Amino acid sequence: MSPLLVGATAVLLERWSGERADDALALIEQHHCTYAVAIPTQLAKLIALPDLGRHGLRSLRFISNAGARLPEVVVEATERPLGRPVQTIYGASDAATPMMTAIDDPRTKRWTTVGRVLPRQELRIVDDHGHAVGPGHVGEVCWRGAAKSYGYLNDLDGMRAVWDSEEWYHSGDLGERDAEGYLRIVGRKKDMIIRGGRSINPREIEEVLIAHPSVLDVAAGAPSL
Repeated sequence: MSPLLVGATAVLLERWSGERADDALALIEQHHCTYAVAIPTQLAKLIALPDLGRHGLRSLRFISNAGARLPEVVVEATERPLGRPVQTIYGASDAATPMMTAIDDPRTKRWTTVGRVLPRQELRIVDDHGHAVGPGHVGEVCWRGAAKSYGYLNDLDGMRAVWDSEEWYHSGDLGERDAEGYLRIVGRKKDMIIRGGRSINPREIEEVLIAHPSVLDVAAGAPSL
């Protein structure tokens, strides 16, 4: 919605194809776009292009991403050849956006976190008992603020499953904040794998596998029984 709000021009890719990922770069070059929006899987396809550097992207200031987990190895491989920062937007379509990174954040923060809390938004990390935990402790990511939706139409049970009585949205994401307030997402509450009495975070497995040059994308999880 940003181009509409500020009176800018939006250039839309008619059809995305992983086999024709360079079509997106050609549009950016042709229309002198100043920023691009992509989901992590699209970025992974773009950085896999053998001739990524041949496109003239001098007008491009930054790339914004949202919609899924962005592995550190992907954001690094995007920023290095393009010389442009990647900004991450974190939130949910039914509960708005509580935080994001800034294009002038330190590189380590852009690559490993989803940023800090935005104005008029509140964030807290809670344990399994609903008690808030401090920086450095992992828990479920919850937020509330002026941008929240009114809930689910004709679905009171669905609303109660994610919004509590104080209007905190329970995302199901597991995260931890550092001392500077940056949030790092470490996994999903329901995705934890229990093996031999130990809890295994699928994201940690994915981060190792995605770093291999022969792996384009990966999803780890518990087997269905």
